[in-house]
Amino acid sequence: MDFAERKGSGKITGLDHIGDITLQEAEIYKSASHNSMRVKGNAIADAWVDEGGVTGEYAANFFGPNAEEITGKASLIQGMYKGSYDSETGYSFVSPDRYISDVTIKRINDSSQDGSLRGNNIDVGFGGTRGDI
Repeated sequence: MDFAERKGSGKITGLDHIGDITLQEAEIYKSASHNSMRVKGNAIADAWVDEGGVTGEYAANFFGPNAEEITGKASLIQGMYKGSYDSETGYSFVSPDRYISDVTIKRINDSSQDGSLRGNNIDVGFGGTRGDI
């Protein structure tokens, strides 16, 4: 976190079943609704880029008199297809070889508005203190 430039980014590590999650750089701002400093940005599960991509957003709040504590959540979803490009045949869209839902716990009652199962969505909580983050 770079409080002087009001920018934040990071990486969630130690998740053997899904790999590291990159929290891309985003602006740190004062949230009136959360009454704290906050950062919101895009998140990418690095090991899943070639499997349709597992991407989404993250949000984190800072706490303590010097914003030395952070808690947050990354919400991710896997793309339906992995695509590749061949100069002779064009784009190819095929199903991923593996699914994030195969290595995570499925949410109970996780369905879209049309009733279809959305099992490739995951939430990852994180937190720490300055020096750890």
